[in-house]
Amino acid sequence: PLPSDLETPPELRLDVELCRGVLDGLGRSATGVLPQARGMPVVQVFPALPLALGEANTLLCLVENVFPPALDVTWTRGGVPITRGVTQGPFTPTPELTFWTLSRLEVTPERGDVFACLVTPQGDNASVVTYWVPPEPPEVPELPMVLCGAVMALGGVLGLLGLSLLLLSRTDPQG
Repeated sequence: PLPSDLETPPELRLDVELCRGVLDGLGRSATGVLPQARGMPVVQVFPALPLALGEANTLLCLVENVFPPALDVTWTRGGVPITRGVTQGPFTPTPELTFWTLSRLEVTPERGDVFACLVTPQGDNASVVTYWVPPEPPEVPELPMVLCGAVMALGGVLGLLGLSLLLLSRTDPQG
């Protein structure tokens, strides 16, 4: 059974209306002045330089939509935590009253690697995980390239031959 000292529905409606009035009034006067939690951070992972497998590079983990500016950024490679070669920049404020930060990981990516940037707001038990896998280099089939080059060369030779025959046919043989 419900406790006997609960408010009645009409009393609850009065409290709800009072709360809505206070929130509306504070909301208008505090908009753009007081920061507020913006939800989960938005995370992107990308290389700092154009990718070449087997060559040193830096992975960047850009974390946006941060408020308050307190979170942990960790990295994994193939599910194994990485601590060496990791740096984190300061929190930078934005005009939207949030913050962003950048974490860097020095890597030499290899085929089949799977990197993850894990972002956990402090005091929260939820994390945002963003994965990055080096793209496979496109395979360049050699035979079609050679055949294409040969056909283009043959076309050029035949075009020149045709042009020279056309010019020879227009010259005056008596003259």
